[in-house]
Amino acid sequence: MIVKFTRNAKHPFLLWSSLVISTAVSVCLIAPAQAQRASWRIAQGTLETTQAAQSSEGQINEQINDLLRQARELADSQQFAQALELYERASILEPDNARIFSGIGYLQTRQDNHLAAIAAYQRAIAIEPDDVHFLYALAHSLAWAGDDAEAAQSYQRVLTLDNENVNAWQGLGVVAMRLNDFDTAMTAFQKVAELQPDNVDVQEFIAALLIKQELYEDAINILKQAESVVPRRGSIHLNLGVAWVNLNDIDAGLEAFQRAAEVSPLDPRPHLQIGDILRAQDDLAGAVRSYQRAAALDPTSIEAQALVGDVYFQKEDYLRAVVAYREVITLNPNEPEAYYQLGRALQKRDRTDEAMEAYSRARQLFEQQGKQDGVERVEDRLADF
Repeated sequence: MIVKFTRNAKHPFLLWSSLVISTAVSVCLIAPAQAQRASWRIAQGTLETTQAAQSSEGQINEQINDLLRQARELADSQQFAQALELYERASILEPDNARIFSGIGYLQTRQDNHLAAIAAYQRAIAIEPDDVHFLYALAHSLAWAGDDAEAAQSYQRVLTLDNENVNAWQGLGVVAMRLNDFDTAMTAFQKVAELQPDNVDVQEFIAALLIKQELYEDAINILKQAESVVPRRGSIHLNLGVAWVNLNDIDAGLEAFQRAAEVSPLDPRPHLQIGDILRAQDDLAGAVRSYQRAAALDPTSIEAQALVGDVYFQKEDYLRAVVAYREVITLNPNEPEAYYQLGRALQKRDRTDEAMEAYSRARQLFEQQGKQDGVERVEDRLADF
């Protein structure tokens, strides 16, 4: 989605909290890869032991050992697709070996093939239903695939077997938060804090959860504790900015976002937040500089480019707005809002034919995507011609 932040009438800056929370969620889902690697180590190490025992019974042949050895070497050199091919060949030769399917799941995960990873881990679990590593890996893949409800069930199954599995508690907290199951999320994060009292990450998750529930003062207290431990972590200052702005303390929010930009100079997010504040204060020149900085840090950011175009349009600098909206279209040719905004800018430049072409494309895409309100907006504009 582009193009602008959609403001909630009661809490006009609420979307900021969503932005920072979503990033925190991504961090959480990446971190438990340690458990994935543990599963991979099982696939690497335990296989030989298992295979040696089975070989003595005449059930494993040298071909499987050779396939797995070659696969490990390929995986160690980051050649995951080639390693996967060998693991799949091994699975045909030994279809009842859960650890081979776990290895396949790991290799699919490393290539961001989460649906395929889910299928592989399900095969492993069908063979060994109570293996905590397999169950956790399945939950992790489900979360990455966006199936939060199933991921939550899988994390809970892990916890019935290992109630002190920190990664599972944290993963459960994240997916529960995404499901707006705030009680479960808080219980999970508090359990992590109990198991790891010095875990600053979980303090951030608790703060993000409090922000999502609009408990901003409580969130600030938690974040200040985290800041005292890790003063140069940008995400802490980002969330502090979110909380302050939602309490209508714009100066404190701006200061927090500027601090985030200082300690995380390669992160585009603080500049988007700063730009929004400056734009709300009618400092359009400052706002466009902030959005351009965000776009420079992340050239693939549709949001940043669209906001640059919006501010130029607001400044009545329609030529630069046209350039910005064309960049948005380059990044996402199927975004109808970009064509609509481009049409408006071209219309202001009296480039009628080009404007009508942009509006027509916008209407076509709005119709294809079932966005009737967009179709009506385009038709209102076309009525002006």
